Amino acid sequence: MLPSLQNSSNVKDNLARYSHKIKYIKNLEAKNKALSALNNLKNAIADLEQAHRVRTSGDLRPNLFDYHREKIFLFRKEIEKLIKENNRLKK
Repeated sequence: MLPSLQNSSNVKDNLARYSHKIKYIKNLEAKNKALSALNNLKNAIADLEQAHRVRTSGDLRPNLFDYHREKIFLFRKEIEKLIKENNRLKK
C-alpha cells in the first residue's frame, strides 16, 4: 500500500508555508486568487492520491497520473507567482 500523500511531512510543510505567505498579501484580489489556488492544490493532491489508490487495484493506467501531476505543478506555480508579485516580505 502506498503511503498517504496528503499526510506526508513534505506536503504538509509546503501547504503550511504557502498558507503562511498568503496571509501577508495586501492586494485582496491577489490574496483571494492565491487562496483559491491553494484550495485547488489541496484538491489536486487528493485527486492524485485517489488515482494512486485506484491504480493499486489495477484499474488505472500509469500515464493518467500525468494529468494530476500537471495540475499540481500549475497550481503551485500560480501560488508562487502571486506570492512573489504581491508579498512585501523578504526571503
